[in-house]
Amino acid sequence: PRGFSRIEISVCEATPSTIYLLGNQRGNASNIYASYNSGENWFMLGIPSSVEGLGNFARGQGGYDLTIAVDPFDCSHLIVGGIDPYESRDGGNTWRQIGHWYGGFGLQYIHADQHAAVFDNEREGVIYLGNDGGIFRSTDGGRNYPNRNLGYNVTQFYAGAIHPEAYSNYILGGTQDNGSLRIDDFDVS
Repeated sequence: PRGFSRIEISVCEATPSTIYLLGNQRGNASNIYASYNSGENWFMLGIPSSVEGLGNFARGQGGYDLTIAVDPFDCSHLIVGGIDPYESRDGGNTWRQIGHWYGGFGLQYIHADQHAAVFDNEREGVIYLGNDGGIFRSTDGGRNYPNRNLGYNVTQFYAGAIHPEAYSNYILGGTQDNGSLRIDDFDVS
């Protein structure tokens, strides 16, 4: 496969000759490619589609959020993510959306912008997703992904402003996918 400005690769631990590849092409996710002979030959597989019908699952953000992971215990179990996470249990031939950024469409809430998907290589059925909302972990093979931040702060500020009045405690901040925050009282001691 060629023509990518970013490539995500995942190798199956159980069978290291099985490799999956996902690329960014002008902001969108490419098709998923598989090699079963250590990269000698590549086969184009299916690509997930959003339940919202918005086209490509990276939706123009493939340079920012894009991930692929293969289960170390089952080479046909894959997770990919762009805006939302998707799963295949048949080696990438068919896909289902496993979460939605606001919990719509009958799907569980998993925060937007998937940056990492990791299968635990010691505990079968444990999967981690890392995104703009922090860490989500499944311990039941991917059926449920509760938020596991437990006080972990992942808020990224893009802009901030202070009140023009001298010595004001009023501060506003705009964050990446986590709303706008206001502070109007703080202790400086």
